Amino acid sequence: SEAFTKDKENFTNPKALYIYFSSLVDEHKAGRKDLQEVFDVYDAVTEKIETENEKLTGKIAKLLPKEEAG
Repeated sequence: SEAFTKDKENFTNPKALYIYFSSLVDEHKAGRKDLQEVFDVYDAVTEKIETENEKLTGKIAKLLPKEEAG
């Protein structure tokens, strides 16, 4: 999708990422997208999810000491 490729930074919702990939798989099943594109998008979406998880992990790591300190 053009939105994902042009605006990855703001594409952070896991549900939206799943829907994007799922719709691409449906397009492939219907014969409108080739398998290589599905694999390429899978790699990009997986990388994006890992990046978002790292960001959240960093935020949690900063908050935990504050919570433990009271």
